[in-house]
Amino acid sequence: PSPSIPPQSRSTPGSPMAPGFRSQLLSPSPSSGPSSRTSPGHSRPTQLAPPVKNLPEVLGWLRDVCFELWIDQEGFRAIRPKFRLSDYASPTSGSSFPPSLADTLTNGIAVFTPTRRQSSVYHHGALDSAPVLRRLTLAGNEEKDYISRHASLTIKSNGVYAVTGTEWFDDPAHASGSGHGGEPLRLRWRFQYAVDDLPADGSKRASVNGEKTFIPLSFSCSPGLLHPTHGKPIKLIHVLKKNMTPKLSARR
Repeated sequence: PSPSIPPQSRSTPGSPMAPGFRSQLLSPSPSSGPSSRTSPGHSRPTQLAPPVKNLPEVLGWLRDVCFELWIDQEGFRAIRPKFRLSDYASPTSGSSFPPSLADTLTNGIAVFTPTRRQSSVYHHGALDSAPVLRRLTLAGNEEKDYISRHASLTIKSNGVYAVTGTEWFDDPAHASGSGHGGEPLRLRWRFQYAVDDLPADGSKRASVNGEKTFIPLSFSCSPGLLHPTHGKPIKLIHVLKKNMTPKLSARR
């Protein structure tokens, strides 16, 4: 089943409806190959998910996308789990059938799961900040960030948590007054993770007081979120603006 992803944030990246976007969408060239870098924490290989058979041809480029989530706790114990496409749900609402390109980009839901079962140990205490989701970048390409707000990932209690956010595509043609424009397209995303006391490797080692095992589970989003025309270049102004914007919060 595909999760419902309510909106939580707003940004103003470029629009997939700008002239020439459809041709770019059919044959994008993101640097989405696997990265040679290894992340701290515990990981083990998982069985690759079978090909997603119901993926529309216009979204075929998603099969090659591999991205990383940048997560750390106060700058330490950083992990960067990688995700690949594992499922897709077609839009359930829209003005046309088959769905239009805009409807597919915004109301379709692409589901991604980790390429490896990876976990990290974070500390929960009265004076400790929660781990933070800082960036989403394509694996092997750190030029663009695909989310506009940090997210606080609570680890207070055991269980499954989710944090949701929304990005926006603004049509640059509309902004320039060319007359070809419309409402910004809303792109939703949802990151789900688990928190437990016991080590993710299943060992019987007793957990240290205050330590929690953090396990990424899945990431789902509007397909347009991950197209290379959407990401924001990682420059000083982007970093400063992101640091000044209130964080999203995860909930069980």
